[in-house]
Amino acid sequence: MTVEARPGPALKLGKAVLFVFIAASLATASYFVSRSNYPLFHSLADAVTVFIAVGVFIVVWNGRRHLDNQFFLFVGISFLFFGFMDFLHLLGNKDMGVFPGYGNLGPTFYITSRYILGISMLTAPLFIKRRLNVPAVFFTYAAASVLVVLSVFVWNNFPATYIEGQGLTPFKVISDYAVCGVLAAAALLLVANRRSFDGRVLRIMVLALVFSIATGLSFTLYTDPFGIMNLVGHFFQLASFALFYAAFVETAMTRPQDILYRNLKDSSEQTLRLNAGLEKANADLNLQITERKKAEEAIRESEARFRALNETSPIGVGVTSAAGALLYTNPAYRRILGYSSTEPQDMKAVELYLEPEQRADLTGRLGQDGFIRDLEVKLQRKDGTTVWLSINVSPITFGGEPALMSAIQDITEHKKLDRAKDEFISLVSHELRTPLTVILGSLKTYRSPGLSEEDRQALVENAIDGGESMDGIIQNLLELSRAQAGRLTLASVPAYIRDIISKTIEHVRYQYPQYKYNVSFPEKRYQLVLDPVRIDRVVYNLVENAAKYSATKASIDVSLAARNSEIVVSVADQGIGIPRERQDELFEPFKRLVDPSKYTRGLGLGLIVCKRLVEAHGGRIWVTSEEGKGTIFSFTIPFNHLSPGDSAVD
Repeated sequence: MTVEARPGPALKLGKAVLFVFIAASLATASYFVSRSNYPLFHSLADAVTVFIAVGVFIVVWNGRRHLDNQFFLFVGISFLFFGFMDFLHLLGNKDMGVFPGYGNLGPTFYITSRYILGISMLTAPLFIKRRLNVPAVFFTYAAASVLVVLSVFVWNNFPATYIEGQGLTPFKVISDYAVCGVLAAAALLLVANRRSFDGRVLRIMVLALVFSIATGLSFTLYTDPFGIMNLVGHFFQLASFALFYAAFVETAMTRPQDILYRNLKDSSEQTLRLNAGLEKANADLNLQITERKKAEEAIRESEARFRALNETSPIGVGVTSAAGALLYTNPAYRRILGYSSTEPQDMKAVELYLEPEQRADLTGRLGQDGFIRDLEVKLQRKDGTTVWLSINVSPITFGGEPALMSAIQDITEHKKLDRAKDEFISLVSHELRTPLTVILGSLKTYRSPGLSEEDRQALVENAIDGGESMDGIIQNLLELSRAQAGRLTLASVPAYIRDIISKTIEHVRYQYPQYKYNVSFPEKRYQLVLDPVRIDRVVYNLVENAAKYSATKASIDVSLAARNSEIVVSVADQGIGIPRERQDELFEPFKRLVDPSKYTRGLGLGLIVCKRLVEAHGGRIWVTSEEGKGTIFSFTIPFNHLSPGDSAVD
């Protein structure tokens, strides 16, 4: 038996209090960040919005086969392009310096993203009961996005949205009000179609639209880009997209079984209506025969639809007697628990996988009404492997006798994603907080009276070191993000690789002067077509790693050699070495093989970033190490990256 009860009032209150506490804490932290460094807050707020929008698309796209209408798929696709425009809005702010010569493009791309949001939410209800032409939707949004980009960067005919010294233009303000009106209409359409949505999901989406309207109204009132209304608008925007994400996760991942329940209910209601019509026709014999045949056919069709839905559903369904014996299981139920097609029949459901204490907990949750909702339980399958299940139970009649229908869903991957997300957020926040603490502490101390010039210079150096540490972390995160999203594009130019290595060594030598750096180059200078910034990042990560895990005054050897059809770059240290059995783990993200309490902490991204960047150049990277005797990291760049018309050497 597999089941779950609806949370009681105390549990709901506890969740609400926890949510309010977390939201208030994040809002307070964001406010103080905005007061000390508003551009940083602005960038983080927009970045989070972009990540959420893209996350909505990923969740909906992966769960599209479980959706009972294509409203969610249409909105998910539109959020992908909204995220693209909002990302351009983030980069277009004049403080970012990404588009010099174009002025402040932040408001321009902001208003285009708002138009995409408003028009999409107003259009989406059309696809509640219509089939969606996915390629056509992608093409339409892509074409519109290209036209906007051309209008801004090539044709220069996009209306001005912000004028320095004057503030927002009438076009921008009127557009914001227009989009707010469109969003209000979209909310009314959702309410009008409320029977097509889960009640909880509908309330979340309507509230998200209300916050989005509040966002637009706030952004019509500011005159100072760093003013209070701009800050309030960003808070509303974050709240809106957090609610959108919650609604779509609820629909596409957390509770897809609701679709099954709703379809079963519709099928049952149809059968009842036909039966009622059959009883009414008893007065006329001929009509009775005709209606009976129609009703029987409808019942057969309904049963066939139910059977097809149940046999192919990814949700496991089991029916148990009042005594707890399994009477029926669908293929998904047996697959999730690891049983064959005949094994679970007539067995006690709770005895398949529940420990005694879990059985008591399940019985207590079942209560008097016979319902259990969204109970998450960690269980063992027949073969002993662990699986996380979401369990729901409803009372039904089966074969004329009272029974319980249980729906189980394997949420193991969802749990892993949640755990990985929590670990990532904790790790990144800790690693960024350390250099940030150094920077802030140094700058605050710098303002203290009575310090000598030598002390002030030391404090500045500390702040610079902290800034460079943060920059390294952020650069590695960005490179890994681009690689995993398939957006890593090399800016390749002809360059001498020895010059890149020499420049990088000087940079590391400045940060870590306590080591001896030995550089070995051949007499010939090799010119290749490569991305100098990315190769600098590879060499920097490898040499910095060598410095982190070597004793003070140890030697770090960097060499360059030509071998067969490739250039080989090697970085050797005299550090602690790496056990042979763990060397394969080195190029996994967030993997650190040493005790962080004994060595400099890090995110564990440097080597995976090196691997992605080297492979993008057509090369490979490997490690040679002996525990206690040091490590050599080597990577190659093939000669097929020669500058056109040039030889490998000069």
